[in-house]
Amino acid sequence: MTNKEKLQDLKKYISSVYSKKERSLILSAINNYEKKLVKKSEIQIPVSIFSQTLTPFETIVKYLYENHSLKFSKIGKFLGKDRQVIWLTYKRSTQKKIEKFSEKESKYFIPLTNLFSKNLSIAELVVFYLKKNIGLKNIQIAMERTQLFGFTDKTNPNSYFLKRLVLILRH
Repeated sequence: MTNKEKLQDLKKYISSVYSKKERSLILSAINNYEKKLVKKSEIQIPVSIFSQTLTPFETIVKYLYENHSLKFSKIGKFLGKDRQVIWLTYKRSTQKKIEKFSEKESKYFIPLTNLFSKNLSIAELVVFYLKKNIGLKNIQIAMERTQLFGFTDKTNPNSYFLKRLVLILRH
């Protein structure tokens, strides 16, 4: 039985037992809780956010915190890291980039579940996903990096992600 089914059963039970006033208060609290239930598989990360000067991990933490309003503990659970590590990473990312990420210009989105592996870096996973799931070739990823990742001639050539992308595409 899924969490949603359990919540539906709970709502039916509450409707049959409590008075109208009590029922509305309890159901309101349950509805607020339902809105906060976010599954890792439902979160889509836009590829274009990786063009920033942040490391890929900082980028994901900042994006999840600011754009999806997730708590540090929830982000830590998703990413397999301690809440304090997530907080420190977020703090560091806000010193490098103050404004919130824009999702509008992204052509491709990657499920959060596809961005973590013990053996591969996030940059490698992004390229792997674009190749295997989207069907792009290395040359397409390299040639379209401006559209995919937002790189321009003014992009910092020392960007961690840009360096990793170039190394990955060479092999």
